[in-house]
Amino acid sequence: MINTSETPLTFAASKNLVDLSQLERRTNIEEVIDDSYMPLMQAALENNEEMIALLLSEGADINA
Repeated sequence: MINTSETPLTFAASKNLVDLSQLERRTNIEEVIDDSYMPLMQAALENNEEMIALLLSEGADINA
C-alpha cells in the first residue's frame, strides 16, 4: 500500500531507490510529509544505509 501523502523523495528513501532520489534533487530534502516523517527519517527507519549517506551528503539535517 502506498501512502498518498508521500513525496517522491520520501518514497525513494523508504525503498532505498537511490537512482530515483537523484532524479528528485530539486525537491526539499527536509520536507515533512503528513505523518511527520522526512526522507532521512524514513531511510533510517528502513535501515537504508546508502540512502542515508546520500541524503546526508546532500545536506539533510541529522538533528531535524
